[in-house]
Parts: sequence; C-alpha cells; structure tokens
Amino acid sequence: MSLPTRNAVLTDHQQEFIEALVASGRYQNPSAVLRECPRGGRGCASLAPAAEPPPRP
Repeated sequence: MSLPTRNAVLTDHQQEFIEALVASGRYQNPSAVLRECPRGGRGCASLAPAAEPPPRP
C-alpha cells in the first residue's frame, strides 16, 4: 500500500534547515526529515516559522 503524496510550502529558513540536516548525514533525504517531525524528532522545532512581530500602532 502506498502513502498519498502531500505537498508543503516551506520558508527559505525551513528549506535551508532541512537541507542542512540531510547534508549532515542525519537523514537520507528531505522526506525523512518531514516524516520524523510529527513524531517529535530532534531539531524539528526549528522548522516552525518564526512568529511575526506585533503590528506597530
């Protein structure tokens, strides 16, 4: 049984972080990084987008 394909839009920061994890040898490919994050994988909190600053009055 194959799993359905999902697409996601990543920020530049998220893309660079995923590429760094793959380059480090910790993961074999970007899909492995994204599969691990919902399981509480180490470092996945860094994939969360930064909070936007509050609007100026």
